Amino acid sequence: MMPFLKQDELNSVIVLRDGLSILEPADAMDIIHYSICEHQNSAYLH
Repeated sequence: MMPFLKQDELNSVIVLRDGLSILEPADAMDIIHYSICEHQNSAYLH
């Protein structure tokens, strides 16, 4: 997914309460989805 993300999305700070040991692929996709949505809140659509 990295080639499709903007630099500000890649630079997002993410804190995992339980660390990487229990992170599932679906959890990672949720984090990516949230990051994209969070950075699009300030985008203007024409």
